Amino acid sequence: VLDLVEAGVLRHRVGETFEGVIVDLNDKDEKRGTVTVQDPAVEARVTGEAALPLGTDVHVTLAQADVASRAVSFTLAHG
Repeated sequence: VLDLVEAGVLRHRVGETFEGVIVDLNDKDEKRGTVTVQDPAVEARVTGEAALPLGTDVHVTLAQADVASRAVSFTLAHG
């Protein structure tokens, strides 16, 4: 249910940039992980072009907020 709520809250904000922290890395691919965004409070998948900086404050761009599939994902913002 939480994923559905997060997708619903963010569905009109795809393309926007948010402040977050990388809280987990994928064991097989350090370009993939989990980001926690404080405002709005969400935790979701994140991808980058290089290894993600675990435990670091970052800017992420909302890439997907699909209510039907309950999917929310971000990409690491450039610059």
